[in-house]
Amino acid sequence: MNSGRGFRGRSGPAKSYPDIRPGVHAVEVLLDSGQDINRIWIQRGKRDPHVLNLLQEARQRGIPVQEVPPEKLQQLTPGLHQGIVAQAAPIQYLRIEDWVPSVFEQGINPLLVVTDGVTDVRNLGALARSAWCLGADALLIPGLDNAQVTPDGIKASAGALELIPVCRTLALQASLKYLSNSGFTIVGASEKGKDSCRDQDLSGPLALVMGAEDHGLSPETLRRCDSLLRIPMPARASGIGSLNVSVAAGILLYECLLQRQQTP
Repeated sequence: MNSGRGFRGRSGPAKSYPDIRPGVHAVEVLLDSGQDINRIWIQRGKRDPHVLNLLQEARQRGIPVQEVPPEKLQQLTPGLHQGIVAQAAPIQYLRIEDWVPSVFEQGINPLLVVTDGVTDVRNLGALARSAWCLGADALLIPGLDNAQVTPDGIKASAGALELIPVCRTLALQASLKYLSNSGFTIVGASEKGKDSCRDQDLSGPLALVMGAEDHGLSPETLRRCDSLLRIPMPARASGIGSLNVSVAAGILLYECLLQRQQTP
Protein backbone atom coordinates (compact mmCIF):
# COMPACT_ATOMS: atom_id res chain seq x y z
CA MET A 1 0.00 0.00 0.00
CA ASN A 2 2.90 2.35 0.63
CA SER A 3 3.90 4.53 -2.28
CA GLY A 4 6.23 7.23 -3.43
CA ARG A 5 9.37 5.91 -1.71
CA GLY A 6 11.52 7.46 -4.40
CA PHE A 7 10.27 10.89 -3.42
CA ARG A 8 11.37 11.43 -0.91
CA GLY A 9 13.08 31.56 25.13
CA ARG A 10 15.43 32.09 27.68
CA SER A 11 19.14 32.68 27.49
CA GLY A 12 21.38 29.89 28.72
CA PRO A 13 24.17 27.56 27.70
CA ALA A 14 24.17 26.54 24.06
CA LYS A 15 22.82 23.06 23.41
CA SER A 16 23.96 20.59 20.77
CA TYR A 17 21.60 20.67 17.80
CA PRO A 18 22.09 18.44 14.74
CA ASP A 19 22.81 19.87 11.31
CA ILE A 20 22.98 23.51 12.44
CA ARG A 21 24.57 25.90 9.94
CA PRO A 22 25.28 29.38 11.40
CA GLY A 23 26.17 32.48 9.43
CA VAL A 24 25.34 34.13 6.13
CA HIS A 25 27.80 32.14 4.02
CA ALA A 26 26.78 28.77 5.50
CA VAL A 27 23.10 29.45 4.87
CA GLU A 28 23.84 30.65 1.34
CA VAL A 29 25.80 27.46 0.58
CA LEU A 30 22.99 25.34 2.00
CA LEU A 31 20.42 27.11 -0.19
CA ASP A 32 22.62 26.87 -3.28
CA SER A 33 23.17 23.14 -2.74
CA GLY A 34 19.45 22.43 -3.08
CA GLN A 35 19.45 20.43 0.15
CA ASP A 36 16.19 20.51 2.07
CA ILE A 37 16.14 22.79 5.11
CA ASN A 38 13.99 22.28 8.20
CA ARG A 39 13.85 25.98 9.04
CA ILE A 40 15.80 29.21 9.15
CA TRP A 41 16.02 31.44 12.20
CA ILE A 42 16.79 35.15 11.76
CA GLN A 43 17.55 37.63 14.50
CA ARG A 44 14.59 39.90 15.11
CA GLY A 45 15.11 43.28 13.48
CA LYS A 46 17.89 42.06 11.18
CA ARG A 47 17.73 44.11 7.98
CA ASP A 48 21.00 43.30 6.24
CA PRO A 49 20.27 43.26 2.46
CA HIS A 50 22.19 40.01 1.93
CA VAL A 51 20.25 38.29 4.69
CA LEU A 52 16.95 39.60 3.34
CA ASN A 53 17.79 38.21 -0.10
CA LEU A 54 18.46 34.80 1.45
CA LEU A 55 15.15 34.92 3.30
CA GLN A 56 13.29 35.81 0.12
CA GLU A 57 14.81 32.79 -1.62
CA ALA A 58 13.96 30.59 1.36
CA ARG A 59 10.32 31.65 1.37
CA GLN A 60 10.06 31.08 -2.38
CA ARG A 61 11.21 27.51 -1.75
CA GLY A 62 8.66 27.00 1.02
CA ILE A 63 11.22 26.92 3.83
CA PRO A 64 9.88 28.05 7.23
CA VAL A 65 11.49 31.27 8.49
CA GLN A 66 11.20 32.45 12.11
CA GLU A 67 12.28 35.77 13.62
CA VAL A 68 13.72 35.19 17.10
CA PRO A 69 15.61 37.18 19.76
CA PRO A 70 19.43 36.94 19.76
CA GLU A 71 19.31 34.73 22.86
CA LYS A 72 17.61 32.00 20.84
CA LEU A 73 20.40 32.05 18.25
CA GLN A 74 22.98 31.82 21.04
CA GLN A 75 21.19 28.72 22.32
CA LEU A 76 21.33 27.17 18.87
CA THR A 77 25.02 27.87 18.29
CA PRO A 78 27.68 29.33 20.59
CA GLY A 79 29.78 30.76 17.75
CA LEU A 80 29.41 33.69 15.38
CA HIS A 81 26.05 33.47 13.64
CA GLN A 82 25.69 36.91 11.98
CA GLY A 83 22.01 36.94 12.89
CA ILE A 84 20.99 33.95 10.78
CA VAL A 85 21.01 30.18 11.41
CA ALA A 86 19.64 27.27 9.36
CA GLN A 87 18.97 23.63 10.18
CA ALA A 88 19.55 21.17 7.36
CA ALA A 89 16.91 18.46 6.95
CA PRO A 90 17.99 14.80 6.98
CA ILE A 91 15.33 13.85 4.40
CA GLN A 92 13.78 15.25 1.24
CA TYR A 93 10.37 16.84 1.80
CA LEU A 94 7.69 16.59 -0.89
CA ARG A 95 4.97 18.98 -2.02
CA ILE A 96 1.49 17.63 -1.42
CA GLU A 97 0.53 18.97 -4.86
CA ASP A 98 3.12 16.63 -6.40
CA TRP A 99 2.39 13.60 -4.24
CA VAL A 100 -1.39 13.46 -4.73
CA PRO A 101 -1.38 13.19 -8.56
CA SER A 102 1.40 10.62 -8.33
CA VAL A 103 -0.51 8.21 -6.09
CA PHE A 104 -3.71 8.52 -8.11
CA GLU A 105 -1.76 7.86 -11.32
CA GLN A 106 -0.45 4.67 -9.70
CA GLY A 107 -4.02 3.55 -8.98
CA ILE A 108 -3.49 3.74 -5.22
CA ASN A 109 -6.32 4.33 -2.75
CA PRO A 110 -4.37 6.82 -0.62
CA LEU A 111 -4.23 7.03 3.14
CA LEU A 112 -2.49 10.17 4.38
CA VAL A 113 -1.67 11.07 7.99
CA VAL A 114 -1.65 14.81 8.72
CA THR A 115 -0.26 16.42 11.87
CA ASP A 116 -1.53 19.69 13.34
CA GLY A 117 0.65 21.12 16.11
CA VAL A 118 2.53 17.94 17.04
CA THR A 119 5.65 19.70 18.32
CA ASP A 120 7.56 16.86 20.01
CA VAL A 121 9.96 15.24 17.53
CA ARG A 122 9.77 11.89 19.34
CA ASN A 123 5.98 11.88 19.12
CA LEU A 124 6.29 12.63 15.42
CA GLY A 125 8.73 9.76 15.07
CA ALA A 126 6.51 7.32 16.96
CA LEU A 127 3.52 8.42 14.89
CA ALA A 128 5.49 7.85 11.68
CA ARG A 129 6.38 4.35 12.87
CA SER A 130 2.69 3.54 13.40
CA ALA A 131 1.80 5.09 10.05
CA TRP A 132 4.40 3.08 8.14
CA CYS A 133 3.59 -0.23 9.84
CA LEU A 134 -0.18 0.15 9.45
CA GLY A 135 -0.31 1.04 5.77
CA ALA A 136 -0.33 4.83 5.52
CA ASP A 137 1.08 6.09 2.23
CA ALA A 138 2.57 9.40 3.43
CA LEU A 139 2.71 12.05 6.14
CA LEU A 140 1.83 15.73 5.76
CA ILE A 141 3.36 18.07 8.34
CA PRO A 142 3.15 21.86 8.73
CA GLY A 143 6.42 23.73 8.39
CA LEU A 144 5.63 25.98 11.37
CA ASP A 145 4.36 25.16 14.88
CA ASN A 146 5.02 21.46 14.28
CA ALA A 147 7.99 19.15 14.73
CA GLN A 148 10.19 18.67 11.68
CA VAL A 149 12.12 15.56 10.71
CA THR A 150 15.33 15.43 12.76
CA PRO A 151 17.79 12.67 13.67
CA ASP A 152 16.05 12.28 17.06
CA GLY A 153 12.72 11.86 15.32
CA ILE A 154 14.16 9.33 12.89
CA LYS A 155 15.55 7.35 15.83
CA ALA A 156 12.17 7.40 17.59
CA SER A 157 10.53 6.19 14.38
CA ALA A 158 12.88 3.17 14.17
CA GLY A 159 13.81 4.44 10.72
CA ALA A 160 10.23 4.81 9.44
CA LEU A 161 10.76 8.52 8.71
CA GLU A 162 13.37 7.51 6.14
CA LEU A 163 10.90 5.14 4.47
CA ILE A 164 7.53 6.89 4.42
CA PRO A 165 7.17 9.94 2.13
CA VAL A 166 6.90 13.18 4.13
CA CYS A 167 5.13 16.16 2.58
CA ARG A 168 5.48 19.62 4.10
CA THR A 169 3.25 22.66 3.84
CA LEU A 170 3.47 26.26 5.02
CA ALA A 171 -0.32 26.63 4.72
CA LEU A 172 -2.05 23.66 6.36
CA GLN A 173 -5.60 24.90 5.78
CA ALA A 174 -4.94 25.49 2.08
CA SER A 175 -3.45 22.00 1.82
CA LEU A 176 -6.48 20.44 3.52
CA LYS A 177 -8.73 22.32 1.09
CA TYR A 178 -6.62 21.01 -1.80
CA LEU A 179 -6.95 17.45 -0.48
CA SER A 180 -10.71 17.84 -0.15
CA ASN A 181 -10.98 19.17 -3.70
CA SER A 182 -8.86 16.22 -4.86
CA GLY A 183 -11.35 13.68 -3.51
CA PHE A 184 -9.99 13.03 -0.02
CA THR A 185 -12.25 12.75 3.00
CA ILE A 186 -10.77 14.85 5.81
CA VAL A 187 -11.19 13.07 9.13
CA GLY A 188 -10.00 14.56 12.41
CA ALA A 189 -9.20 12.66 15.59
CA SER A 190 -10.93 14.25 18.56
CA GLU A 191 -12.23 13.04 21.91
CA LYS A 192 -15.19 15.36 21.23
CA GLY A 193 -16.05 13.55 18.01
CA LYS A 194 -19.60 12.31 17.56
CA ASP A 195 -18.66 9.25 15.53
CA SER A 196 -16.84 6.19 16.77
CA CYS A 197 -14.00 5.13 14.50
CA ARG A 198 -15.82 1.79 14.10
CA ASP A 199 -18.89 3.47 12.61
CA GLN A 200 -17.15 5.64 10.02
CA ASP A 201 -16.34 4.58 6.45
CA LEU A 202 -12.56 4.89 6.24
CA SER A 203 -12.07 2.82 3.09
CA GLY A 204 -11.74 5.59 0.48
CA PRO A 205 -9.08 8.27 -0.12
CA LEU A 206 -8.52 9.59 3.39
CA ALA A 207 -6.58 12.27 5.23
CA LEU A 208 -6.43 11.43 8.95
CA VAL A 209 -5.58 14.57 10.94
CA MET A 210 -3.91 14.18 14.34
CA GLY A 211 -3.45 17.04 16.80
CA ALA A 212 -1.24 17.44 19.85
CA GLU A 213 -2.45 15.52 22.88
CA ASP A 214 -2.55 18.63 25.10
CA HIS A 215 -4.75 20.90 22.97
CA GLY A 216 -5.94 18.77 20.05
CA LEU A 217 -6.79 20.10 16.62
CA SER A 218 -6.88 23.84 15.95
CA PRO A 219 -10.31 25.49 15.49
CA GLU A 220 -9.50 26.10 11.81
CA THR A 221 -8.68 22.43 11.27
CA LEU A 222 -11.79 21.30 13.12
CA ARG A 223 -13.92 23.37 10.73
CA ARG A 224 -12.11 21.90 7.73
CA CYS A 225 -12.79 18.27 8.74
CA ASP A 226 -15.65 16.34 7.13
CA SER A 227 -16.07 14.38 10.36
CA LEU A 228 -14.49 13.97 13.79
CA LEU A 229 -13.66 10.52 15.12
CA ARG A 230 -13.36 9.41 18.71
CA ILE A 231 -11.86 6.22 20.05
CA PRO A 232 -14.31 4.31 22.29
CA MET A 233 -12.81 3.90 25.77
CA PRO A 234 -14.14 2.71 29.15
CA ALA A 235 -15.32 5.30 31.66
CA ARG A 236 -12.24 4.88 33.86
CA ALA A 237 -10.11 6.43 31.10
CA SER A 238 -11.72 9.83 31.74
CA GLY A 239 -9.31 10.50 34.59
CA ILE A 240 -6.28 10.04 32.37
CA GLY A 241 -7.15 12.48 29.60
CA SER A 242 -6.30 11.88 25.97
CA LEU A 243 -4.14 9.14 24.51
CA ASN A 244 -0.63 9.82 23.28
CA VAL A 245 -0.88 10.98 19.66
CA SER A 246 1.08 8.02 18.30
CA VAL A 247 -1.07 5.54 20.24
CA ALA A 248 -4.29 7.19 19.05
CA ALA A 249 -3.00 7.24 15.49
CA GLY A 250 -2.11 3.56 15.71
CA ILE A 251 -5.63 2.62 16.82
CA LEU A 252 -7.29 4.67 14.08
CA LEU A 253 -4.89 3.45 11.40
CA TYR A 254 -5.55 -0.15 12.38
CA GLU A 255 -9.27 0.47 11.87
CA CYS A 256 -8.45 1.97 8.46
CA LEU A 257 -6.35 -1.09 7.63
CA LEU A 258 -9.13 -3.51 8.58
CA GLN A 259 -11.71 -1.67 6.48
CA ARG A 260 -9.41 -1.46 3.47
CA GLN A 261 -8.61 -5.16 3.64
CA GLN A 262 -12.34 -5.91 3.52
CA THR A 263 -12.97 -3.59 0.56
CA PRO A 264 -12.71 -5.30 -2.86
